[in-house]
Amino acid sequence: MPKTGLAKGKKSPASSLMRALRFEKEGKRFFTAAASKSADPFAKQVFALLAQMETKHMEDIQAIAGSSRKRGNSPKRLRRPTTRGCGCSGGSTAGSGRRSS
Repeated sequence: MPKTGLAKGKKSPASSLMRALRFEKEGKRFFTAAASKSADPFAKQVFALLAQMETKHMEDIQAIAGSSRKRGNSPKRLRRPTTRGCGCSGGSTAGSGRRSS
């Protein structure tokens, strides 16, 4: 009978989702800082857009965690992403599709 636990060195789905969420938060912080430091208006706009896209990616990860939770096979709770200081509009785009890049 095969073992049902995780193989040695493998991460749980919850751990993977938390790592993905953390990665997106770090990207958002980076792009937000780049936007605020940039003197070029076009670069500022591009970095602000990239920060906003990271917010969307965090919402996507939350949706994945939620659907996994509903199926009963995953994370109990992931912290909600915040949009404080991102320089984006803050509007939710949840449910508008998957990540394009």
